[in-house]
Amino acid sequence: MKMTNIVLAVLLVLQGVILLVNPSSRPRFTIQTVKMYDIKPADIAEITVADGKGKRTVTLYKDGARWKIRQAFGYEADKSKIDEILAVVSKLQHAKEISTNKTMFGSYNLGDDNVELTLGLKDAKGKVLADILVGKAVIRGNFLRKKGGDTVYSIPASIAGSLFTSATEYMADTTLKLPMGKERVTIALTYLAQTVKLKKTTEGGPTMGPDGQMSMKEDVWSFMNDQDQPEPTADATEIKNLVGSLDNLMFDAVEAAKEDPSFGFSAPHVSITLSDGKKKSKTLIVGAEVKGRKGFRYLKVTGSDFIYGIDGFKFEKWHKTRKDFLKEEPKKPEFGADGKLPVMDLPKADLNLKVPGIVDPKKAKDTVVYPAKPKPVVPTPAPK
Repeated sequence: MKMTNIVLAVLLVLQGVILLVNPSSRPRFTIQTVKMYDIKPADIAEITVADGKGKRTVTLYKDGARWKIRQAFGYEADKSKIDEILAVVSKLQHAKEISTNKTMFGSYNLGDDNVELTLGLKDAKGKVLADILVGKAVIRGNFLRKKGGDTVYSIPASIAGSLFTSATEYMADTTLKLPMGKERVTIALTYLAQTVKLKKTTEGGPTMGPDGQMSMKEDVWSFMNDQDQPEPTADATEIKNLVGSLDNLMFDAVEAAKEDPSFGFSAPHVSITLSDGKKKSKTLIVGAEVKGRKGFRYLKVTGSDFIYGIDGFKFEKWHKTRKDFLKEEPKKPEFGADGKLPVMDLPKADLNLKVPGIVDPKKAKDTVVYPAKPKPVVPTPAPK
């Protein structure tokens, strides 16, 4: 018995020595990776992203070398954002099985009633490659489940941050293509049947200062009067604000690819024409209000293939007429024929100069009796 105990003790010591010398021999708990989907990014020709309720959906489709947005009438998508999604697709081949307990799906935001997003992938022939429910995001990872599946997976990449349910988020560029710099010489704004014309009277650009330092000189714009001459009394701040409102102007949505009479461009709400002063020009037209979206109107730019939508806080800056640019001069006093100011007639009404707390002696009913001045006391001489 004693010999058996000695042998067991020796074996335990040897095992301890082995663990100290070779730590990799220690038993570890590992989760095997599995292929949730085996998809090549090059095979994907359509990506559909929707919120958990299916109320907002964005479909991106491949057209040659470009990606476009179906809900934006074929407006070009930002390829870098598409690449972010495709980069995660390869991670689906290295997923980990986390749970098959259906009662726990909700805790991963992968229950049937609390899914955060859905992601659908198709090939060029319309074949479904993947239909994925996207749940909670964790540090450098995301929980996923196949639609109709009974297993929760995790992948070593956060895909939720690359998925959006707004078409605008995927657009390559939301800046309106308007004339800039030297191509913009005149601006004609029409609002309430009145036209305001601004003209660039001095070209800006880099200039050398007196200290030898380079600086950027701004363009000088002027309000043009009826004689097509700069109006010196015009409000410089109003002019600068109008010109600045057209710099890097962005639209807020793509509403259509073809014009329709209901868009109201035949009777514009506001129109602005920008010209190089010679032959080239572009006109920006704000039309009718988009149905169901208060303060949101249709917008068209000549030469563009799309009809846009623009928010009120942008086009309300163009609610200007001539009186908004012309300063009111103070009224000058009128001089007489002799060059002197006329004699001013003062009002004949009695002035009320009463002071609170002081009684008018003419209207006082009671006589105010003041104490008599005390008489001096004469000392009585002492008897002799």
